[in-house]
Amino acid sequence: MTPSHEQAVTLARQGEFGRARDLLQQLHAVNPHDTAILYDYALCLSEMGDKAESIPLFQHLLDLAPDHVNGRVALGVAFAATGQAAEAKAAFQQAVELDPGNQYAVRSLGALAARAGDDADAERLLRQSLTLDPADFYARVNLAKLLELSENDRARVESDQLYRGILTEDPAHAVAEEARKGLTRLAAATTRSKAVGNLRMDAVFYMVEAIKRFRQMTPALVGQIALEIAVLGRSGLDTNDADKRYEIKLLPDETFSGLNLLAMMHVGVRQFNKDADTGTALEEEYKTAVAMTAAN
Repeated sequence: MTPSHEQAVTLARQGEFGRARDLLQQLHAVNPHDTAILYDYALCLSEMGDKAESIPLFQHLLDLAPDHVNGRVALGVAFAATGQAAEAKAAFQQAVELDPGNQYAVRSLGALAARAGDDADAERLLRQSLTLDPADFYARVNLAKLLELSENDRARVESDQLYRGILTEDPAHAVAEEARKGLTRLAAATTRSKAVGNLRMDAVFYMVEAIKRFRQMTPALVGQIALEIAVLGRSGLDTNDADKRYEIKLLPDETFSGLNLLAMMHVGVRQFNKDADTGTALEEEYKTAVAMTAAN
């Protein structure tokens, strides 16, 4: 690696992609068939968001070096980002053929299969990806999303466990917010499935209690309580186990079930924004609770 090429790579690693691109462009103009320069130049463009511009460079690289696994993976990423799913799948498959242990390529194939609606293949590939790298949070969250949509209770339990594992191990990870949203969706779906008729009446009565409680409080305190519950809910609230209790600082000396807190948060948010999406799937229960307390 020449000093100028090494400098460009260093700049890219430091996030200075614009300067790295300019230097690599100059090097590529002088050495258009240098595979190392080609790869780094194309990768730099791809990292900057210029996926379409990077594709012919990756293709030229692979013409010169057909066994360049990372080049095939990067080409697949560029194809996927530009909506060329079939081309992306072929690139990732070729990378796996060259290197069966390439976890990123396997995971990417799984993500493509999930987008295409091929759930069985997606699950197989994502599980294979996690066998190669059990710590990959991206594969874990993708598998959790897939299992979340299943009608199988066991699959949904596993989805819940995957989401909770991510939040336990690294609550600040890039996919942590997706895990929080997934737990909220699972809780809402489970809550709805346990409803009698069209309503879950235990949630209705929790809301009636919350409405009456909040009438005795200032709007500011209600908002703080709703926010505290929302923050607590980021780690997931078990809405099915009434024996599991939670505490919140703003209401000391009391404990609450997960469903009680979810209902209370919904009521609290509605005090400020009647159209907000709380993610609880309890709007009909709220309307019923409001009607039940209107005359009181």
